[in-house]
Amino acid sequence: MNYFEAMKSLGKPIAYYPKLAKSLGGARCSLLFGQLLFWQDKTDNPLGVYKTVAELEEETGLSEDEQETACKKLIKLGVLTKTYKRLQHRMYYKLNAEKFNEIMAQYEAARETGNPPFPKPEIPLSGKGESGVGETGNPPLDETGNPTFGTTEIPCSYKEQRIHTENTQRLQTESKPRDARAGGTHAAQMQILQDMGVSEQVAADHLAIRKAKRCPLTVTAAQQMQKEAAASQLSLQQALEVAIGYGWATFRADWLAERMGKRTDFVPTTRQVETIPQEQGGVFDGAGNRVELDLPDDTEINF
Repeated sequence: MNYFEAMKSLGKPIAYYPKLAKSLGGARCSLLFGQLLFWQDKTDNPLGVYKTVAELEEETGLSEDEQETACKKLIKLGVLTKTYKRLQHRMYYKLNAEKFNEIMAQYEAARETGNPPFPKPEIPLSGKGESGVGETGNPPLDETGNPTFGTTEIPCSYKEQRIHTENTQRLQTESKPRDARAGGTHAAQMQILQDMGVSEQVAADHLAIRKAKRCPLTVTAAQQMQKEAAASQLSLQQALEVAIGYGWATFRADWLAERMGKRTDFVPTTRQVETIPQEQGGVFDGAGNRVELDLPDDTEINF
């Protein structure tokens, strides 16, 4: 295979300005700046051009970490602005032409004096995120002039920051007492109910229903059920027995009232004969008509 000829099939080369490397802080900064400059007039969005990390890597060959390092340098110089639209999950890049002109004017003026203001280069990172200082140069010195090893702060990429944040949140969650988490353990939930006077068997049956319905018990939920039980003139033990019988994950007084048929809109059917209390008067048939019975006073009527 002729690799030299195959270069023609790799796509179009991108613009690279070697002279910008010194003024912008390195070849990667110049490479990224040149590519963003190419796209700058291709959009009318006031936020600049929208690009993903994958697209910039495809166009420039810069990895995510290399892009992040170059962007930090350009942002620090004031020639680049990055705007992240959180709801749209989009990152926009906009170049500042005025600031770029100012930097180049200062650079050209200083170059004539033989002392161009080179920006300080970023400390290179190895594949493991370690500094290359110990391999290629002298280590930094402390206030007393002694070398310091392993203390140089290396700016991390967005990906590394995200991983660090996720790990920190996970460790914070795992370090909490288990009973302090939502619902706690089964033993902790059992203890909540038993402390409120519920037997072990009823508590276990109630928690089994809650587990099936993914409703872990909390102290607040238990206290609310106790209030609802009191409204029905029941103990929490009795209320939970009713809830278990109906398959409820909680207990509510209005649910029980509805189940018990405590309604004022009851209408007897034609097949029913209702005995009305004595103060309301006698016996009525299923149509609601009073029935006059001519029977001795000691006659017992069974319905």
